Amino acid sequence: MFCLALIIYNLDLLCAIILVMVILSSNLSGHDAETLKEPFIGVFDSGVGGLSVLAELNIRLPGENIVYIGDSMHAPYGDRAPKELFDLTGRMCLWFKEMGAKAIVAACNTVSSTIMPELRALSEPLPVFSVLEAGVSGAVETTRTNKIAVMATATTIKSGSFESKIKASLPEAEVTGIACPAFVPLVESGQIEGPKAESLIAEACAEVQDEEIDTILLGCTHYPALIPLLRKHLRAGTTIMNPASVFADIIASDLREKNLLSESRQGSSLLLTTGDISQFARSGASLLGQTPDPVYKLPYQYLERHSPLNTVRGRALATRIARSELK
Repeated sequence: MFCLALIIYNLDLLCAIILVMVILSSNLSGHDAETLKEPFIGVFDSGVGGLSVLAELNIRLPGENIVYIGDSMHAPYGDRAPKELFDLTGRMCLWFKEMGAKAIVAACNTVSSTIMPELRALSEPLPVFSVLEAGVSGAVETTRTNKIAVMATATTIKSGSFESKIKASLPEAEVTGIACPAFVPLVESGQIEGPKAESLIAEACAEVQDEEIDTILLGCTHYPALIPLLRKHLRAGTTIMNPASVFADIIASDLREKNLLSESRQGSSLLLTTGDISQFARSGASLLGQTPDPVYKLPYQYLERHSPLNTVRGRALATRIARSELK
């Protein structure tokens, strides 16, 4: 009886995968549909922010097929509890896994600062890369005064992950955390200039009061879209650290060591969003370096089927997250 139930479950899962393939393929160009037929790198974020990472990956790994999911439907992630983040992002990780990914890139600092051990356990045996670690490495190498300010979402700052990891690498470092909860909505809505953006950025930069702070670490992949305004309101000579390039170097090096790089000279990127396609394209242009085109809608019900809470392993990991929140 157990074996029969297992077979039915696996058939149901297989049908779901095939159904997603059919739906996506009916909307994709022939070239874009091919991206899903070869082992690919899956990249996810709460919306357009991770496109800053994708842009760097395209430069360093031109032969790789990359599938990007921007979960704009649930953006921002910065004010969500870790258990909820695990459910939302675990769906994408398991979807990537079932669709044939060879590696997963968590291009979201909020996720990287809170639930990486659980996401890695959920996604085994696939490697899952964390953008937070790249930011720490870049900031430590950049600072000369050992005074670093981190601009990030409220959840990331509250986690203390950046401060603890920076001090683990640079014990004498002084780290100032600046929560910027309004930044992601600005970028997702395409309001990266104008009076509203000017006011919010000026307010955040005013918190950088120590004149010896020489490095501003952008602890959210959305924030590079705001660099022009940040430069306007920060002291001259302050280095703004965008971890995307360091992150791409780490990913490329690790995949090479694991012998997971494609032998192809020309890969492709498939851009998917759970939100509005046109808004994603408009808001993502400043981060990708060009207008994201084409962008396809990923019907969210197919991610819902991959909720980690539907699995024994996923529920156990969610319980572990909930217990850690109580400490």
